Amino acid sequence: FPRLRKLDLSFTAVTGDVRDVGDHDFPNLEQLDCSSGVVGGRGHEFQHVSDVPSVIDAYQRLKERRASLFTQDGNMRYWRLSKESPDWYEGEDDLRFPRPPFMIKFVKAGSRFGWRWCWCDRKTGDYSCEVNWLDSEPGRESSDYDDYIVGIQDIERAINFYFYEGHHQLPTEEEYRRLCLEYNVEES
Repeated sequence: FPRLRKLDLSFTAVTGDVRDVGDHDFPNLEQLDCSSGVVGGRGHEFQHVSDVPSVIDAYQRLKERRASLFTQDGNMRYWRLSKESPDWYEGEDDLRFPRPPFMIKFVKAGSRFGWRWCWCDRKTGDYSCEVNWLDSEPGRESSDYDDYIVGIQDIERAINFYFYEGHHQLPTEEEYRRLCLEYNVEES
């Protein structure tokens, strides 16, 4: 479909995998929206943590081809780790500790996009791992640099608590428990 510009498969029973979209498929695609039945579609629940980076890479390749995949604030997808995943574990019942960061949030700072594992809750706020940037930081002389700095400050302000500081990937259950222990000791 060389002339196809918009592909909206939301609210359909279509299944598939965005990683299967080749570099020469849909050369004029500007907008893509898939249902949760597609690996990487809106609301998709990942079965393995290790699948996330390759799906994000597939979207990055599409983004580089002009495809508009991100909303204004950078949140194009609402992904999470499935409770049926072998990588999923229960968090602490103690409300002093955040839940494990099983959600994936996309962030935007100026023209720069990235993603991170997080736990977002209206009551407790945003507990996030470090951002995995998809492109390089703009140079100080760039016309986008000031927007980038403002965006970085907004991202940091949205984080309630740096429980997962230094972690770019979802902590394993063992790492999560260690973080809880360390926080408990620091608090005493």
